[in-house]
Amino acid sequence: MSATVYLPSRFTFASLPSFTSQIVGTDGHPKADQFTFDFSSLNFIDGSGMTVISNTMEWLDYRKVKMFFSGHKRPHVDCISYLDDCGFFHRHLGESVRPHARVRSTTLPFTKVAHADAHNWLEASFTPFMCNALGVQSGALASIRSCVGEIFNNIQDHSTLNIGFAHVQRYPN
Repeated sequence: MSATVYLPSRFTFASLPSFTSQIVGTDGHPKADQFTFDFSSLNFIDGSGMTVISNTMEWLDYRKVKMFFSGHKRPHVDCISYLDDCGFFHRHLGESVRPHARVRSTTLPFTKVAHADAHNWLEASFTPFMCNALGVQSGALASIRSCVGEIFNNIQDHSTLNIGFAHVQRYPN
């Protein structure tokens, strides 16, 4: 069975229930064995929206569900450029939408992080990025590192995959 998942115009954390209800049945299994993700209505996405889509696609991939994209070849649309610059399309399609896609200076690129690698990711990627962005020393980030580490612990405790996609973006203004 095939199904189309229509991404909302504005994809934020608040969009999670309507997005996942198109994909996951009440039994906790995918509703179809093939999904087409339709990006044609998408006009805004934030980091949490991108992370939700990526984690969902990883979950579907693990279950051998086929996935296709439509409506994503709109490189002039800001949210498509954002996804492209974060590496989303490269990760899930094997190629960027735009030939000049690049990681933005305000973004720590989205990365698949296994629980076993979480501590290393926190210390080698997250902490230096945040220290640079905020102009602080590593010690000033102890609380936030602890909180992010707890997210990875929750992935291990409540997920069968023990991996997740991490994405960090700072808003300079």
